[in-house]
Amino acid sequence: MTYGKRRGFGRGLTAEPTHRLLGNLIPGVVRAIADRAGMNGREILRAWPEIVGSGIARSTRADRFESGVLHVIVTDASTYGFLVSYEKGRLMSLLRNRFPETKILNMVFHVG
Repeated sequence: MTYGKRRGFGRGLTAEPTHRLLGNLIPGVVRAIADRAGMNGREILRAWPEIVGSGIARSTRADRFESGVLHVIVTDASTYGFLVSYEKGRLMSLLRNRFPETKILNMVFHVG
């Protein structure tokens, strides 16, 4: 098979081979995506006090971000109940607005 200019690409674009195997490219792409997800997770953890405000930040700590789930440590059961019942939806919206490129699937609270 010969490579070269092919008709139908328009505007003088060509279909030249890159001489790269797809199998050689995939690990680098996956690594870049994982690095970006990890970076955004760290940014979420650092930004937690600013996003939630001083009142909630005093009794919570963003612990980790794994597979799209933010795990938050809560100081006591009453704060836990308040966050789960009344604040979770609002906090999820704030996080998604602040980090639109990061897929935030859920937020889980743990008393500890």
